[in-house]
Formats: sequence, structure tokens, C-alpha cells
Amino acid sequence: MEFWRSSLLGSVPGVVHAVTRRRGGVSRPPYATLNMGLHVGDRNEAVIANRRRVLAALGLALERTVAAEQVHGAQVVDVTEADAGRGALRYDDAVPGVDGLVTVSPGVPLLGYFADCLPLLFAHRRGGWVACAHAGWKGTLAGIAANVVDRFVRAHGGDPRDLVVALGPSIRPCCYEVSAELAERFRLAFGAQAVARARSGKPAVDLVAANVALLEEKGIHPSQIEIAPDCTACRTDLYFSHRAEGPRTGRIGAVIAITP
Repeated sequence: MEFWRSSLLGSVPGVVHAVTRRRGGVSRPPYATLNMGLHVGDRNEAVIANRRRVLAALGLALERTVAAEQVHGAQVVDVTEADAGRGALRYDDAVPGVDGLVTVSPGVPLLGYFADCLPLLFAHRRGGWVACAHAGWKGTLAGIAANVVDRFVRAHGGDPRDLVVALGPSIRPCCYEVSAELAERFRLAFGAQAVARARSGKPAVDLVAANVALLEEKGIHPSQIEIAPDCTACRTDLYFSHRAEGPRTGRIGAVIAITP
């Protein structure tokens, strides 16, 4: 197996994280091989085997892992010991209607799954609080990144300057053609840095720039943010891409946990 990891998150005591790549699993084409998504048509037993390999490699237990339904929204919820195992082995018992998960419970890993959308991983720089969020264009416009920060501030009395954030591999503007209308919505919401031209010359949006704008507006300094360099649509040798490969493809996984 191969992972992308953030040096910022890697420096946080008592926190483990990883974003998977597509190699090292048991899924068959077109989900080959380390597909982490239970909802894309792959065999459940293959996905569970893949998830078990990843969690074991991180020293974590799949049966205690929590996953969200991921509906391209911006709702964020706290999960506790009582939620351990939700969505780990079955998609239909994932935490419904949400795209962001937060926990202060040790040994309760948070799992998200992605094929071009942006993985957002958060941690308190001194440990003890982590979050995982799924940011597609809809969730980005709805402010999911800001909602995670707000939950940290309101529910835990935190200061945004105490957070570090990793933005994992996602589709980048070179490959993310959108309508002129959607590009204009991003420009109005996040500024000129959030729009671009795709390689084709058509309008494109920049999920990374838009989410960085949201984070900075909430008081998170650029030095607290790390960005993975890869475009998932360019690098289908490493990642799954809905845009480049179509709907019958797998999902990479993003995992973060407070160590047991």
C-alpha cells in the first residue's frame, strides 16, 4: 500500500492519519485495487478487506471506524464511542446526511472516501481533537471547511490558530472543467484565485484555493495548512478519478484518528 501523508499532521502528538492511493488492495477492475468505497458497485467483501488492510497498517481497528454517508453537503457532526463502527462494514449504517465528522474519542478513526473531491483533515496541534470532511464543489460553496472550524470553536472552546489542516489529493483546475455559471459562483464566493482555465481552455474551478480561502477567513494562517500536490484526474495511476474514469471506479480513503 501507498499513502500520502501530511508533515503538519504528522507532527501532532497522538494523531495518526493517511490518504490512500489506489495500489495494494484486492478489488478487481475497474475498482483495482485499493478501493475504499462501499457504495460504488464493488464487492463488499473486497472493500472490507481493503479497509481492514489500511486500518491495520495504521494500528487502528476497522470495527471501531466511523464513516459518513457523504451527500455533497456541509453538515458536520461529532462522533463518540457510541458511534464506533458506523459505516465501517456497511454503507447503509454510515452517519446519515453528513459530510464532516469530528471526534475527541481515542481509537475511533474517522474515514472519508473520495474520487476527485477534496479530503480535508484537521487536528488540534496539541492533539485530542480531529476531523475529516468531504469537500466537493457543492460542499465547498456551502462552507463545509468553515463549518468544521466553527464546530471546533463553539463546541470545544478552541482557537483556530490551534488547528492544522491537510488538503489531500483532489482534482485540480487543469482537469476540472465547469460551466461558466458555476465558475462565476466560485469567483463571487471565493475571489479570482478560485477560478481558472482548464487544459481544454474551458472554465474551471479550484477546490483547493476555495477551501484555503474559507480556512484563512476563519483565522487559519497559511503556515497551518498543507496541500497535497497531485491532481487525481491527471494521476489515475495513483488515485481514482470520477471525472477521468467515469462512475465505475473506486474511491481513495482519508483516515484520521486519535491513537488509542
